Amino acid sequence: MIICYSRYCWERLFGYAQLIILCTSFVGAILLIIQAVEENPLIPSPLSTPMYRAKNYDLIGSGALRLNPERIHNRLPYLNEELLLVAQNSKPGKREANRVLVCLKSAQEEKLLIEGKRTYLEGGALFTFSENEKPLWISPLILDRNSVLLQVGCEDKKTEFLLKKGSYKKSELPNYFDLFKRAEYWGKDLFLERYGGEEHSYAKKCEQILFTQPYYARLIQEGTFLGWIDEQWQVISQDQISDLMPVAMVAFLNDKKVEIEVWDETGFFSEQYLIEKKTTKATFKKPEELLTALRRRTSSQISCFLEGRKQLLKKGDWLVKTESGWHKLKNREEIDAFTSQEIRGELLIFDEIKKEKNKSNTLFTLFDKTRTQVQTLSIPLNDVTEKKKSIKKNDGGKK
Repeated sequence: MIICYSRYCWERLFGYAQLIILCTSFVGAILLIIQAVEENPLIPSPLSTPMYRAKNYDLIGSGALRLNPERIHNRLPYLNEELLLVAQNSKPGKREANRVLVCLKSAQEEKLLIEGKRTYLEGGALFTFSENEKPLWISPLILDRNSVLLQVGCEDKKTEFLLKKGSYKKSELPNYFDLFKRAEYWGKDLFLERYGGEEHSYAKKCEQILFTQPYYARLIQEGTFLGWIDEQWQVISQDQISDLMPVAMVAFLNDKKVEIEVWDETGFFSEQYLIEKKTTKATFKKPEELLTALRRRTSSQISCFLEGRKQLLKKGDWLVKTESGWHKLKNREEIDAFTSQEIRGELLIFDEIKKEKNKSNTLFTLFDKTRTQVQTLSIPLNDVTEKKKSIKKNDGGKK
């Protein structure tokens, strides 16, 4: 009986020992799995679920569950797969700091990074950006408009790698992008070349691009910058580009096409537009059909019929053909509006009265609506004033 009882005790002790070994193995296996997940962010973990994501892992226990710098060191290379370059500010011009937009793929979190400035990361199985100083940090170095080198450090250990480029698309383009879709490229502005004066002397080197809805034109050449100011594209210098200004730049231009790149206010998004040069052949009326019954009134003034409507013109008058007919530009505001093509139409300029031998001719310059074609008109003038003077002299002689 004593032997049986002793055997029973040994069997119980042996069972307890097996249970202890089994529990120890099970706990050890769990700890090894957790450690492997922490050291490799590519392995999915239950700790990455939203329920656990908000917890502070630095406060959980010690050992395998404790996040320490040594373990983070082993994970530095994996940030190359975790961080993605979304966009960078490639807009030309001076700015306070160069910025890039990056994304943590697992957390789907975007962050604006400033070149040369550290941004901190935290987390266990899932990295997130931190507003507070942490052992793990990143800092971007912009190499060119398509390449960013990311420096990564944790205490005394550092590494670096090129960020992989992702894609950045705006869900809806601002209206100032659409203006280039409807813009027209017309080439030289012959009106400004001839009558622009010293103020527009540069027009000889430029081509004209016409924006519609509303209408206005700008003179451009390769390398010209345009800034979105007061709801219009204005020609500016590179020094006038500000941080939050939408900007366009003429990248290429010849006698057939123009290529323009446009940036949004952040500089992260840009679009390129190719605009083919428009060509048209003006159908000018014959001089005798356009202007009739020209008579001199004074040495610099004439009367005439312009397409059937009587006009009294003096040297230097500008007349533009609108939907309601020919309209004389009478003040500075109207002249400026026509110069910028906010007012559009054929333009007739009364240049001078030229006398050759015993005949007088009136000289006009006629531009088509696009101001890319021009015609010079020379029309005989009926010298009414001179005839009246000769009649009076003859009458006086008879008396």
